[in-house]
Amino acid sequence: MKLIKIAKILAVISGLILYFIMSVNQFFLYFEMFALLILNGIRIFEQRKNVVMPNCSKQQISLKVKHAKH
Repeated sequence: MKLIKIAKILAVISGLILYFIMSVNQFFLYFEMFALLILNGIRIFEQRKNVVMPNCSKQQISLKVKHAKH
């Protein structure tokens, strides 16, 4: 989640700077499309990371299994 928040903040800051430098057509072509792709890529990466490594550690899972056997 932290990576997504940092990427969004950087995208907004760079977008505001480029908005005043570029024309509307150039802004959409060179910034907005790439920003959307990058942010969605980071979001997919974070979701896959959460699926592969959920919040429970292996030690907690093994303790739950031991308690369930007793």
